[in-house]
Amino acid sequence: TVGQFGTMIERADAFVACNEMDDSLLFTLSGAALSTLTIDASPIVRADAASLASIIQVSSMDLIAAIFRRYPRHRSIIVEDVFPLMLKLPASKKSLRTFLVKKSAASSRTGDVAKGPPTSTVDDHDYIQPICALTLLLIQSCVVMPSQDDDEQMEGAEDSNDSWALKDDHSGLQGCVAVCNQFTSQMLQRCARKGEEGGASEFRPILSNLIDDLLLVRHLPEYPAAGMLLLYLSHRLGSDLLRASSAAKNQVEATYLATAMDAFGKITSAVAGSLQRNRENPFKLPESMNLCAPSPEPTEEINRCFCGRGNLDTFMVDCDRCHSWHHGSCVGITKDTVPDIWLCDDCTLQTTVVEQAKVFARGSRDSDSLTSTDHNHVLRQLLLSYLSWTAQASHSQIAERAREFLIASWVKQLEGSEENLGSFDLGLVRNFAISQWTLPTPQPNQQRPRAHLTDDGNQRIMTSLVASSELCVSFNRLLGVILRLMGDKLASLRKLSVKAILQVVNIDPALMTQPTVRKEVSRCFHDESISVREAAVSLVGDYIIQSPNLAAAFHAPLLERIVDKGISVRKRAVRIFRDVLLSNPTYEGRVAACHAMMQRAADRKEDDGVRDLIHETFHTLWFNSKAFDMGITGSPAKSKPGQLGTKAELYCKEVSAQMVEVVRVSGSNEVLSTLVKGLLFGFAEGDKDKKNVERKKRQEDSHSQCKLLVKALIELLLSFEDTREHKEDDGKQLVAILATLGVFAQTFPELVVPHVDTLVPYLKGDNGVKRYEAAVVSQVSSMISGASSHFGSGELNRLTSGELPNDLVNICYKFPSEAVTSAVEALAKLANHPDAASDSIQEKKLLKLATQFYSYLLKTKDVTNDFSSMKKSVRDNVRRALAALGSICRFYECAGAADDHTLDSSVFVIETDVAKLQLDNLSNAAFALFLQYLSKEDESTKCLALRAMNGVFISRPRVVLVAEQMGIITSVIGDEAPPSVQIESLRCWRDILISEEKRIDSGAAKAKMEAQKNVTLSKRIGGDQDGDSTISGSVLTKHSERLYALTLSKDEKVRHMIIDLIGHLLRQGLINPMETVPHLLAVQGDVKCPSTRALALKLLQTEGEKRPDMLRQ
Repeated sequence: TVGQFGTMIERADAFVACNEMDDSLLFTLSGAALSTLTIDASPIVRADAASLASIIQVSSMDLIAAIFRRYPRHRSIIVEDVFPLMLKLPASKKSLRTFLVKKSAASSRTGDVAKGPPTSTVDDHDYIQPICALTLLLIQSCVVMPSQDDDEQMEGAEDSNDSWALKDDHSGLQGCVAVCNQFTSQMLQRCARKGEEGGASEFRPILSNLIDDLLLVRHLPEYPAAGMLLLYLSHRLGSDLLRASSAAKNQVEATYLATAMDAFGKITSAVAGSLQRNRENPFKLPESMNLCAPSPEPTEEINRCFCGRGNLDTFMVDCDRCHSWHHGSCVGITKDTVPDIWLCDDCTLQTTVVEQAKVFARGSRDSDSLTSTDHNHVLRQLLLSYLSWTAQASHSQIAERAREFLIASWVKQLEGSEENLGSFDLGLVRNFAISQWTLPTPQPNQQRPRAHLTDDGNQRIMTSLVASSELCVSFNRLLGVILRLMGDKLASLRKLSVKAILQVVNIDPALMTQPTVRKEVSRCFHDESISVREAAVSLVGDYIIQSPNLAAAFHAPLLERIVDKGISVRKRAVRIFRDVLLSNPTYEGRVAACHAMMQRAADRKEDDGVRDLIHETFHTLWFNSKAFDMGITGSPAKSKPGQLGTKAELYCKEVSAQMVEVVRVSGSNEVLSTLVKGLLFGFAEGDKDKKNVERKKRQEDSHSQCKLLVKALIELLLSFEDTREHKEDDGKQLVAILATLGVFAQTFPELVVPHVDTLVPYLKGDNGVKRYEAAVVSQVSSMISGASSHFGSGELNRLTSGELPNDLVNICYKFPSEAVTSAVEALAKLANHPDAASDSIQEKKLLKLATQFYSYLLKTKDVTNDFSSMKKSVRDNVRRALAALGSICRFYECAGAADDHTLDSSVFVIETDVAKLQLDNLSNAAFALFLQYLSKEDESTKCLALRAMNGVFISRPRVVLVAEQMGIITSVIGDEAPPSVQIESLRCWRDILISEEKRIDSGAAKAKMEAQKNVTLSKRIGGDQDGDSTISGSVLTKHSERLYALTLSKDEKVRHMIIDLIGHLLRQGLINPMETVPHLLAVQGDVKCPSTRALALKLLQTEGEKRPDMLRQ
């Protein structure tokens, strides 16, 4: 039955072409033929290309095309009937595309699966939807023969009043244009309907699939109408999108806009790809009518086959002009079909261009040069010859309609061309093209024409012609629509347009270099919509990854997005920099990018997802165990000649250099220290077990790499000393290296112990970096201080018997207070070492240092009541003495350091007999002496005295109670105190809170108490480390009203400092949030100090996340 039905349809095709039929019979035939497309032919067509189901569908398409061609008045109705059919077609993925087309540009059976077996394997084929093939066949069936001159009527237009005919166009494409317009209009109208009305949700995926198929076949010679349909679809889609831009928000169907923009982006990106391919692989055709003689026959055989394979043991043919060899299977020639003369594609094109040029050249030409327009005429003729031969050999209606469409479009292109664009006489070319309209009768055993190209040659022709088609010529217009919509008032359209431009740029990244594109993308970086900014960042990210050499162009905008308020935007920016840094370790902007990411990770307010992503990024960049495997396994590869070390060592050197660069640019190692500590000891726990596991894995990997990194930093330091030129900038690099090394000294001090001898000489203070000497000695002193607890008895004796104690003492006399504090801390830690003797050198040095500074302060305390009137040398000596004495009180731990539960103020008495002064009683005497300087009139001395007293408060928290009893705290934060004193007092309280927090978290308080053997169990229970930690907070809580009042201070610095202190009190739970929030809200009116306002807002946001109801109240 199926076979008989197929035969009937085939005969009906011929009957329609030869006989006039009434409307009812025509509609019956067309309806029956259309219904065959609903047959699911996929299981059969994939197994046998000549299946009966495929025969019926292809025959039905031919019948519909015959009716469509013969009866123009019924075309509109048939097109209308196609749309309901689309909803009935098989929708499964396997059944969607069952119509066979070749991947290559030419085949005698392309798309004509019913006429015989294919000429190549199924792997050479693609599939499209039958409805797409039918649509293209219908459009191509409407073409009529162009008129020979402008005065003639169009042949084949039976109804002169038919609306499908356009009287001012003589190319023969009027009917094709009308069908394209109707099909495009009807399809997009159905897609644009709101909600589920009229099957809009079903037609939108149909539109997307249709465009995919059209883009697939537009490079095939058999489907030239695909370019026309895509052109009209793009025009209508662009118009709809621009119309939506000016429409009210409630009048826009969001789903249709997404579908339309996606389809528009697909078309635009495909056009960009065609232009790019043609630009990168242009045709190399003769530029003159005088063809150069071919090169003499080469002495060796040259394989120039386009497949790229070598000289296989297979049949090959030789070009009779250039004598290059090609595989017979590639050019479609067997041993039995070798022609007498055969030319390769390049030689065929060369000779054909020159031959055609001599025939069609204008008689009045001034030169023999040929233009790209002339070349296109020759390429069209070659393509027409191929289609004519295909139509004769296969009797394919698709090929017949395609050649007619090609002639008509060629004529249309000639009518729109200017006469002076080339050397050809356009009138001759037009008449010659039209003269080939009628297909010659095939002869028995007819051979292919001599000017015949291979499949690859035809593909190259199609690539060139598609790039010069009307669709590709309109590329700037298509791109302009997207760029315009990127600045639309609707956020949804802006986001969709950015995604559309992303599709285009992914195909041709060079478009990002255009000023108009870069301008719009840069504007989207600051769009008010988070989704638009994320889409813009994604666009630039893909562009940078594809073109890393151009990453610098968008470095600054991407860096800004790391601090974007949108979490998704920040994540995307971090991922982009991660990919860039991994793919290009020498990226110029790596330092700024690393610094910005580390700042985000150190921000307590940062989202856990962003922080984890940053940590993962730096773990991959700097602590990846895979890169260290060669240096850890114990059997590293031996260094080759000229190689500096193992892979792990080389990797460490690169990583250490990057870390130093980051510290040098940032000016501080604080953010790097936070990052490294987190990677080594863990960050805040997340809410997912998987994240916890990943964090622990990163900690293990990072811990194992630190030793190699410290070694690499030491080598970098030595290399710097060997190559330094003693320039002014050397000091900054030296400080950066030491500061980076100090980060690891804080986390794993024991790693620095083997390298102490390398560091100690820097304490001399004669490093040739005058401006940076204080920073150098301060960094080295801090590292010595941290590593001191890991010194063995022998190492301690060796170092302290040398110049180390003297160097630390000299720092206290030569350098500013920051360096003094670090040097005193190192000397005190060496004196408190468990293996140090009671009368050790370092302890004697420390006592002598304390005695000298104490004596000087004792001597000068009564000299004046206002040190601002004294000489600068006196003021400097007082500053140094107070800083050193306060640091000694803070860092030296006495044998009976634990204070009684109740501490009497009477113990704080100035010791006038310096000979009686010992380190054990220094703190009480010094505190009394500091009180004397606190009472001075000048603000500078008051602040210095407060800073010195702070050392006593930190080492002995119970002294804070004495200060409260004596009214010291009230006086320094009261209204009578100068703003500078208020600021210094608030800063001291902040330092006390931070110090206590570190002391508790690190376990140092508990360890210190357990190490004191003279402290009884009852004292340990009554005065444990947690008890001391609450003293400072309790005293501050008592003054909470005064602290809140300081938020209204007239001094900007006071307001900023008090908000900072309140933040620490809130975090440690030492003040009531309910009482604090109103004052933080009031600070939002601080228009003169944006930084203070931002800090208060950050605290409000934190409290709002913890207690949402509180802010609403």
